[in-house]
Amino acid sequence: YTNLSPGRYRLLLQAANESGVWGETAELAIRVRPPWWRTVWFRLSAFAALLAVALGAHRARTLTLRRRNEQLEQAVEARTAELRSANDELERRATHEPLTGLWNRRAIVEQLRAHLDPRRPASRRFGCILVDLDNFKKVNDTLGHATGDRVLRECADCIRGAVRVEIDWPARYGGEEFVIVLPETNLAGASVAAERLRRKISELSVVADGSEIRFTASFGVAGFVPP
Repeated sequence: YTNLSPGRYRLLLQAANESGVWGETAELAIRVRPPWWRTVWFRLSAFAALLAVALGAHRARTLTLRRRNEQLEQAVEARTAELRSANDELERRATHEPLTGLWNRRAIVEQLRAHLDPRRPASRRFGCILVDLDNFKKVNDTLGHATGDRVLRECADCIRGAVRVEIDWPARYGGEEFVIVLPETNLAGASVAAERLRRKISELSVVADGSEIRFTASFGVAGFVPP
């Protein structure tokens, strides 16, 4: 009976002789098993497999999204760092002089105004040194502007090495003139710093066309004490 549905059945059998006399009824228990793809174990296994595939797909998608988020965060951080670096460079170009790397005239004037304004917290005593290279025009006229630029860079490096890092403000005021703002320094302290810098500049030399060029500088010193 191939068309019977899976399940348990009772088969009743009764024999008869030639005279038509029926015998006792015999009963047989019959179990029709379902095909393997319709068994409970197969369905449970299939459900477990589908659940595992679904969980695996969800985990893979979660890992993929997490990896993409990490990549996106890294890209955002890299882009942010690039923008920050570009902004820092723009700010530096706006406040620093390109030849010497010192603060430019506009930045040092703003700093001086901040110190001189009694209404601002930055107002406090300070010293100021003005440096003017002697006979610098002669260097440009006789040896060229390239040599003049070397002299300016040497002088700027000397000034940068003589000031207090992160405290003092060395700047190129214009041409061969430099200004140094010395916060929390009185006139006597600024004079000592100017004399020390004068000696250092007098020791500098630049070789051009096979000859050594030595140069000096004139100094002016001032001190400010807020009222």
